[in-house]
Amino acid sequence: MKTPSESAVAQVATGSEDPAIEQEFGVLIRRLELGAAVRKFLRVVGQPPFYIAQRCVSALTRDRLRLGRHYFMALGRPPSGDAARPGLEIRLATEDDFASAGSSSTPLTRGRWQARLAAGDECLIAADHGEIVGYNWFATRPLFEMDECRFVVGIPDSGAYSYDVYVRESHRRLGVWRLLQVHLLEAILRPRGRTILLSAIEYGNDRSVAAHLRVGYVHFMTLRTVFFRGRAFNRLRPMDLRRDSESLRVFADDCRTHCQTHSEAEAVK
Repeated sequence: MKTPSESAVAQVATGSEDPAIEQEFGVLIRRLELGAAVRKFLRVVGQPPFYIAQRCVSALTRDRLRLGRHYFMALGRPPSGDAARPGLEIRLATEDDFASAGSSSTPLTRGRWQARLAAGDECLIAADHGEIVGYNWFATRPLFEMDECRFVVGIPDSGAYSYDVYVRESHRRLGVWRLLQVHLLEAILRPRGRTILLSAIEYGNDRSVAAHLRVGYVHFMTLRTVFFRGRAFNRLRPMDLRRDSESLRVFADDCRTHCQTHSEAEAVK
């Protein structure tokens, strides 16, 4: 690509209004803009069809219309793989834990954890020498609203909804998340008569999907969302679970029924 001459650069830098100089820079800028557009297009090509649809719809409507998708996954057996982590304490969090969490590099603000505790949600934490290095929030209330898509998840009595999992960067890839999942399902939920963990993962978070599948989660439902003028329109698509356990199929059916019943009730209002 031809670049402006040194004299042209010097004249522009000193505020020159020479038409020839301005034209030279105008051609360069147009070429740079075209090059950026081509590179952006090439980044999109080769991506999954839904990703392309997301980007195209968002760009064409200037974000007035957006598409979203979440994968609902369930875990009904102990997470597979080695979850041992010597020296790491796993326990339910208290208000004192979060009150002192400002120095532990956790992203959770005081207002957020207070609101969650007030709603009845609980949090399992991983502490290394008394310092919080990870946590996993979960809910057992009948209904849980997903803020990002304004969808209300129906939580059956046999399960719990796992959300907002965090592991400090220094402790990632060390099995901390797996250990939190094992402790949550086996030590916290099963004694309460709850045997299945439910989780929702936003489209595009491939690492999270892969991690959930590795420990034994099963994809049982997909939520498709259309955002338009500040409103969210949701639709559920069930997955085939004929090869999975009876308890998981019953849980999935109950979850879908709870979600659909609430959505229909909201639509009537």
